[in-house]
Formats: sequence, C-alpha cells, structure tokens
Amino acid sequence: MVTGTIFFFLPNMSGQTTKYRIGVTFWDISWEGWEDFFEPNLNWSTVTDPWLPALLSDLAPLNGEIRFMDWNEINTNTDTQWSQRVQKTADHYTTTRVAYEWMIDLCNRANKDMWICVPTYSDTAYWTQLAKLIKANLNSNLKCYVEYSNETWNTMFEQYNYTVTNGTALGLPGSGSNFQGYAWSVYNSLQIFQSFQNVFGASAMGTRIIRVCCWSGYQAVADDAFTNVLSSSKWNPHNQKIDMGAFAPYIGPNDNVNGGTLSGADLQIVSKFEANVVWNYTNYIETGVAIAQKHGFPLGTYEGGNQLDDYAGSWSSSNDSVYKGYTFMLNNLLPAKLVLFTHYCMYGAYTAGSAWGLKSSVVATTAQDGEYRAVIDFLGTGTSIQTNETSGSNNTLTVFPNPANNIANIRLSSYNGPVLVSVFDISGKDVLASQVYPNAQGVYQLNTSSLNSGLYIIKLIKGSDILSGKFSIQK
Repeated sequence: MVTGTIFFFLPNMSGQTTKYRIGVTFWDISWEGWEDFFEPNLNWSTVTDPWLPALLSDLAPLNGEIRFMDWNEINTNTDTQWSQRVQKTADHYTTTRVAYEWMIDLCNRANKDMWICVPTYSDTAYWTQLAKLIKANLNSNLKCYVEYSNETWNTMFEQYNYTVTNGTALGLPGSGSNFQGYAWSVYNSLQIFQSFQNVFGASAMGTRIIRVCCWSGYQAVADDAFTNVLSSSKWNPHNQKIDMGAFAPYIGPNDNVNGGTLSGADLQIVSKFEANVVWNYTNYIETGVAIAQKHGFPLGTYEGGNQLDDYAGSWSSSNDSVYKGYTFMLNNLLPAKLVLFTHYCMYGAYTAGSAWGLKSSVVATTAQDGEYRAVIDFLGTGTSIQTNETSGSNNTLTVFPNPANNIANIRLSSYNGPVLVSVFDISGKDVLASQVYPNAQGVYQLNTSSLNSGLYIIKLIKGSDILSGKFSIQK
C-alpha cells in the first residue's frame, strides 16, 4: 500500500514539468440513474446544492477533470440553438441530460476542471453563449477543456456522416471521405476555439481554456488533418492552436498478445492484462505521442481504462487482482507519455459483459473498488495501511485529499463507528487528538485547521485495532 504523498513528474512537449493527473468521464445519467449523483426529493426550481456528499467525497482524491460528454448525450444530441439546451430548473430526476449550470456547479464544489463536448450541430451563437456562461460561473482557478462533439470518426454515430458530408462539400484536403470528415472536425474545432477566445480573450487560450482534439486508433487520419488544416493559413486563418490531443487507450476486450479474448475468468488475467498494457504502449501510445509531438502539443486521453467485455464480473472491483492490474497500468503505461488520463467512467456496475466504472456505485467502499483504490494510491491521495494489530482485522485506512487543508477526510474499509484519532508531527509531538464520528457516507471529517503545512503521522484507534499512516497538510 502507498503511504504519504507521491507525485509523478514528466516532461511535457514544451520542456516544462507537469504533475500527472487523473480525471473521469460521467456515464449517461439515463443509463446509470440519478441516484449516484443527486439528493432525493429536491425542488429543482429552488435547489442550490443538489449533490450527494458521497459524490464529492469520491471526487476529492482525483486531481484531473470531469468530462461531461455523456451528461449532454452528445452522440444523440441534435441541438442547434442555445435555447434548446436543458435548463437548470428542469426535473433532473426525469430528464436524460444535465444542465450546463449544474455541471459548472459540481466542478466548483469539487474543485475540478471542466471538460465540455460542444454539440455536433450547434451554431456560432450557441458556442458564444456557452463560453459566456462558463466564464461567468466557473471558478476562475479552474480550467475548461473544450472539445467538438465526440468520436466524429466513429461510424456508429451520426456525427461521422455529418462531418464527412461537410468535409467533402467544403473540399477539405484528404485522401478519402473519412480523411475529409476528420479534417472538417478539426476545422470546426478551430472555429469553436475562436468563439471561446472572443469571450475569454487571447491570454486565456491554453491557460484557462484548453483546446482539445481527439482521435482514434486509425491515427494517420489525425496526422493528415493536423498537417492539412491546423497548419494551413487558409483553413486556420486565426492561427488557433491545439493545447492537447487525446485518444482512448482501453485494455481489452481483445487479447492482443496471445490472441482471442481477454477474459476476467482467466486464472492468468493479471499477467495477461499487464502484457496487454505493454502491447498498448508499444503499438498505440507511442504512435499517438509521435503525432502529437510532430504538431506541437501534448497527448492525454479522453477515455480509457479497463474494457473487459468477457466475464468482466469475474474480475470485478471487489477482486484484488483488478487492483494489481490497474496499478501496473498506471505505473507502466500512463505516466511515461501522457499528461492526463480520463477514466471511463466514474460509476458503473460490474456485470458479465461490462466493467466500466472506476467505482461500481457511489455507495461502494474504497476497499470494494480495486480500480478506484489503485488510482488514489497511485496519486498519493489515499493512504491505505493494513492494521498492525493481531486481532485478525482486515481493515484499511484512507486519508483524502492528500495534501489536506482545513479538513482531512478519513475512510475505513470495514468499520462505521466512533474512533479516536491522534495526529503527530514529524518529530513525534502529539499535535491533535479528537474522537470523530462517521457521516451518512461513512466518512470521518477531522478538523485540521489548527495545523500548519507539513507532513504528519495519523494514528487511529478502533477498539483493539490501531491503524497509522502519513499524510500532508498544504495551506
């Protein structure tokens, strides 16, 4: 288990150093249900804070962004005008989309950057109004990632036909209609970026507004479009930039190393998963990084993670082997080349044919969710230490966020009663002691406002068990 705060640094394309970050995509709320996000029995015309505290607790350890593609149902969204968007006061227990205002509100409360996917058919006035809404309401310390549509190269979605039609009609360069279609996606993205620049100002571009273009496994299409459109004064007259490229490195469902299907029921699933991580790095990520470097921007992911479709439930989040596989992926695949990893998705139950969720649900514990536990341990935002007593307990302790500020959240994997917490500075001096009780989500909140920035040792006494670990405070 990881103790303390660990940061990973890697060079970005401009020679600076970037802390590695992990964010999440939210699943379509009509698939998942509102129960993982909203408090029940709200009056949507008057409510100011609809969020489950457990949702904010789950988001706290992550240091990346929230991508809201599915919350706006981008793959089926036919809105063209701003007036067609979902309103803030709409009944979000029955609507299949979530209002931009609530997306912004959640990012503000969770202190997470925002990633929006601009609807496929929307017009310039829509882009301008969206930019104005975000500028007026998103906290100034937060970034907004801006992407046009979603997977416009994907023939499963109508946006593929739309972009091909526009690209060929405009006569964009490209060796075939699919090349011209993605060229139009880049072309339209640059126009959207210009609309955001008109609202936010040039100085915000690349700093507060992160301009994103995403692509697929057929990477020559992206390379061609960036060469012919991004670098062209004809098709990019305002000289808009791309601040991050992104693609989706999923592990599974195919076993690319041994052939056949990567199965959660395989007794060798961990070693095979790890072998596919290495294959993915060599055959996919390095190619994408080379394209991004060629065109002058870093590479991240818009989606990614575990995509076992065969016996996925057998390798569920409650199985410790998924923790081992995910830890290997995070340590060996992602930090080496990518500046941002966006896991798909935050919540999703594990079934025989689906294993999407970082957590299976908002009520699942960290101990139950191996993927989530691997992520927060990798980031150093969780401190999980096995009990050192001989009582036979299998309890673990997690402290988040790490570093903490005025409140340190504590979660135990298998206990939900009052505990005595003691905090010591690095010299061993006892600086804080308190008996704390769990809230409705099983989280203990320790008031650390009296403590200065620095490294501390926490000791928690639960009956005959004593759990200890390290955490940091940063003010």
